[in-house]
Amino acid sequence: MRGGLERALDQAIRGVGALEPPTSRWWTVFGLLQTFATVAIALSAAWVVVWILVRPVTGSIELPVLGPVPSPFVALVASLLAGYLIARALRAHAGWLGSRWARRVRDRVAGAVEADVRDGAFRRLDELEDARRRLSAAVSDIERACAAA
Repeated sequence: MRGGLERALDQAIRGVGALEPPTSRWWTVFGLLQTFATVAIALSAAWVVVWILVRPVTGSIELPVLGPVPSPFVALVASLLAGYLIARALRAHAGWLGSRWARRVRDRVAGAVEADVRDGAFRRLDELEDARRRLSAAVSDIERACAAA
């Protein structure tokens, strides 16, 4: 039984065809957004360095809990947060696509293994069951014939 199952699994995996990983048109959009976020982070970091070293006059943004915060620092934090949110959205989307793809592959392999096991491993049992049914039908016919006589 074990050898048959191993053979069935090998044949099923070979028989599922190409296992192309999923792709999405959204990944191009996510890539562009990540590029913009990275550029924003680099520019904001440069602006913070210039702000610290040169001390140009910059505006500040009034935040509810923190009070006035210099705009270079707010820009840096906002661009970091945007990059993080884009990465999380990409991770969620890729995970969703990957799990759907893995489920389809699993179903294809499981179906192929099930069919092979059903056709191969249980063939002898099915033949025995068919012979038992024919024997039972023959006994019933003989009993009816004897009862009628």
